Amino acid sequence: MGKDLKLSAVKEEPLPVVPAPVEPKPAAPAPTGAPVYDLRGVACPMNYVKTKLKLEMMDAGEKLEVWLDAGEPIKNVPMSLKNDGHKLLIQEALEPEATHYRILVEKVEG
Repeated sequence: MGKDLKLSAVKEEPLPVVPAPVEPKPAAPAPTGAPVYDLRGVACPMNYVKTKLKLEMMDAGEKLEVWLDAGEPIKNVPMSLKNDGHKLLIQEALEPEATHYRILVEKVEG
């Protein structure tokens, strides 16, 4: 049937190594020095209730950093805390995608 097949060695050349592009990670928000209360994943109105209870245990002038989800939590919690008379010092995204936020609240007497 057949002819003999002759196999010859193929000279393999290494594939060029191309480094993957490295995207710099965005800088994390600067620490505030205040205790952090992570309420990501906690639905409204419980995130506000928990924040309010935490502030009630603090002295006037103390600060609390609260982490919240985007959407209703970041709209409602800061507004409710301002309505209670507390000072909202910072409100910013925790990451570029803006799926989570942090607020820094200063408790006022009352």
